Amino acid sequence: MPSFNHYYVQSQLHVALHAACGERFFVGGELSLATEPTTTPDISIRNFRNPDWLQDEIRAAGPPIAVVEFLSPYQSVNEIIP
Repeated sequence: MPSFNHYYVQSQLHVALHAACGERFFVGGELSLATEPTTTPDISIRNFRNPDWLQDEIRAAGPPIAVVEFLSPYQSVNEIIP
């Protein structure tokens, strides 16, 4: 369960990355990736594209440009990288 500090750092980094990426890339959070097993990083950076409101993509295909995952003090790296 994310803490306030997790929320705060994630929010601040999201804003900074969005400002740095501008219109060229899309910075978003909590997007499930089409990996096995499914992963959902805290922040991911992807090439910009407009949403398709009629056909949603449940698990994003194709690799993101970058991902950020914040570890809580009680998490181990083994939970993230099997």
